Amino acid sequence: MPAQKILLLGPAAGRLRALVEKVTAIEAKHGPFVAAFLVGDVFEKGDSLDDDETALLDGSLKLPIPTYFFYGTHMPDDVQSKLEAKCPERAGLVQLVPNLTYMGSAGLAVVHGFRIAFCGGVSLAAPPMGSESHDATRAPEIDWHASLPVRADAVEKTSTWTPLDTPAAVTKAVHHMLSHPAMALGEARAPPPPSDPESLQQARSFQYAQAAYEFQLERDAEVLQARPPVDFLLTTSWPLGIDVLAQAPPSNAAVWGQPAIARLAEAARPRYHVVHAPIHSAEPGVFWEREPYENPPFAALPPPSVPPITRFVSLATAANASKVRWFLALQLAPADEVTTAARPSPLTPSPLWMVASEPPSHKKGSAKRVHTGETERSGARPRRQRRTEAPVGPDQCWFCLSNPAVEKHLIVAVGMECYVALPKGQLPVSSDEHTLVPGGGHVLIVPIMHTPSLYASASSEAVRHEVAAWKAALTSCYASMDAVPVTWEVVRRGTRAGHTQTQVVPIARELAEACEAYIRQAGEDAGYAWEAPSVADVWSHEDAPVSPQDREDYCCIEIDGRRLLLLLHGTRFNIQFPRETLAAFLEMPERGDWRSCVRAPEVEEAECSRL
Repeated sequence: MPAQKILLLGPAAGRLRALVEKVTAIEAKHGPFVAAFLVGDVFEKGDSLDDDETALLDGSLKLPIPTYFFYGTHMPDDVQSKLEAKCPERAGLVQLVPNLTYMGSAGLAVVHGFRIAFCGGVSLAAPPMGSESHDATRAPEIDWHASLPVRADAVEKTSTWTPLDTPAAVTKAVHHMLSHPAMALGEARAPPPPSDPESLQQARSFQYAQAAYEFQLERDAEVLQARPPVDFLLTTSWPLGIDVLAQAPPSNAAVWGQPAIARLAEAARPRYHVVHAPIHSAEPGVFWEREPYENPPFAALPPPSVPPITRFVSLATAANASKVRWFLALQLAPADEVTTAARPSPLTPSPLWMVASEPPSHKKGSAKRVHTGETERSGARPRRQRRTEAPVGPDQCWFCLSNPAVEKHLIVAVGMECYVALPKGQLPVSSDEHTLVPGGGHVLIVPIMHTPSLYASASSEAVRHEVAAWKAALTSCYASMDAVPVTWEVVRRGTRAGHTQTQVVPIARELAEACEAYIRQAGEDAGYAWEAPSVADVWSHEDAPVSPQDREDYCCIEIDGRRLLLLLHGTRFNIQFPRETLAAFLEMPERGDWRSCVRAPEVEEAECSRL
């Protein structure tokens, strides 16, 4: 397909007639353009339409070239009703009037061979994705697979018309967009160098993070090879960090940036990312064309003939009186048709690499890990010399990537501080027709850093926060299958269990109460003294009525959120007690020992894929 001319336009609200007149002049002098894309609001806020907006809808004011727009920050009721009358499915592309087509509020579309990703909505002033203080319940449900009208310009089945009028709705839309194959990408982040290079702990942490990062790059490379390229990303908010490494960014660029949009841009890796700056009162916004930046390389991929480069452009309000530039004319072929391209100069590294999906106060690298097994089993009667045994080091730890014997096929998901993986020899039988969760559902939540406890250091707070987030996500997952989680952590200093983990096993919801009673009774029969509920409920809080020493050796079991706690105080304890007891409760005592449940690698890989 030969190169085609594309026009990008700033917000037109309140300036429709001036925009039409200017676009007509541009088309006459520099056309023909195959399409124009309008970024931001087309219509002014308010219940009624002004004269120019009414003229646009009745056809007396007409755009000269096919123009596409998406939900900015609002949509008048009259326009929404007209769109819904034309397309009751409320999804996909629909022509509002001749030469003016609505794409939706967020999604992906293919127009004249160009793949367009877009996301409108209000400024994301709320906490970023992943923040527990964020009220995700306010976000409306989005149907990303609704049937779409058949058009010459086909839209991929990812668009929604849901109004993005709250930060929660925008954040949810971004999450859904990131799940699309054209946007899918792993969580690889290069770890930052240690702040204190002479600190052995920081040096080791950096080593583990770097190794995990390289592993995740391999996975990301496979995804990149399979997914189609994105030509344009159009958003109504700036990405956080876009001003980093730039020579002369606008003074307010850092304030305008949003973490969720940074994650979206970093995953999309578009050829062009076009936005408009926040507009206040009569200000026109800003025009800023950032130096092109190169998206991170992937060592597992062959060198690309077309460098993975993004050009970021901010457009001002259309036809503004200050004559700040508000349009961008391009001549290019769709990315699918491009075979070679020169590297521009100047060129910077990606400014989004370290900040996507994170608040500014937490700019750590997202290290990744893989998993190869459960904690070593100890007998019910450990020898007295147990206290003198040296813990397993990182180079031999089953949970550290620096161990050359790791089995990468068991990894399920990765995060900023922890990863989730299948254990060797999970408790549920994945092939049993009565197993509730596909693949079995028994997982381990493991801190990335080699640590014996979630309370080992001050830096453990971030780890504990993410463990809680993973547990909440698994609880939601299991709930959809009428199951609840049983989780446990065992920390026993002086054993060879040098890397803590939280084990999570789904059981049928109706068994939760009986399971709690069974485990409590089994502990009492074994001579263990459970802490009072008042202690167990607040034990993980920093101001809990237990000392830091109490947190060093403990067994904590939760059944659907109800906590049972043992503070071990140097007493003998079988660290396989939680699994053996749960296996007995589920009437499969033969599976109490994980070593009797290990499957062939190809079976484990299939289990991981299903989960």
